[in-house]
Amino acid sequence: MAHLRNLNPNDEILQVTEAMGFLALIIRQTPAAIAAERKQFEAVFASAVSALQIAHRNTAEYRQQLESRLARLPDEIAAGISPDVIAAKITEGLRQRWSETGMPATADAIAVHASSLSKASKELGLALRDFSDPYTGAVPIVNRNMCGMKADLQNATDHVRAQMAGLGRELWRSVAVMCAGSLGIGVILGVAYARWVGG
Repeated sequence: MAHLRNLNPNDEILQVTEAMGFLALIIRQTPAAIAAERKQFEAVFASAVSALQIAHRNTAEYRQQLESRLARLPDEIAAGISPDVIAAKITEGLRQRWSETGMPATADAIAVHASSLSKASKELGLALRDFSDPYTGAVPIVNRNMCGMKADLQNATDHVRAQMAGLGRELWRSVAVMCAGSLGIGVILGVAYARWVGG
């Protein structure tokens, strides 16, 4: 790392190393953020499904009660119950059943999590757009410095996958070059030291 600080900003090895660091940052943070949002969405979805199942059961029970009530309705009307009283009781029953289902609270929770997921998607989209910019992003810098690698610049995801396949070989090649360079510098310094001690 100390060697990288001394390199020219246009040095190919430094640019490849910076691109690798940026890729590692995206690879580490993006899946965790997506996984966290997915878990939250799954929890909201599970609670929504549970609420819908309860609502379905309540609706089925209410339907049976309503059919039973409708079957008795002609007798009750004949007994002197006014239509206004019946409508008021049905309306009150519907209102109570609706509040028992918990659907309003579930709808609010889904809206909050959908908003959060939408925000995370926009942030991820902005990060990926900056990363894959064809003029200033990491993709063209890596592509210029790694001539042997063929990349699909129109699809950032395919490019990252192809880049990961070639980065391992380039890393070993860079390590080999640095080791050879270090060996050469060591030999030169050893010869210079031997001359200095001998002279």
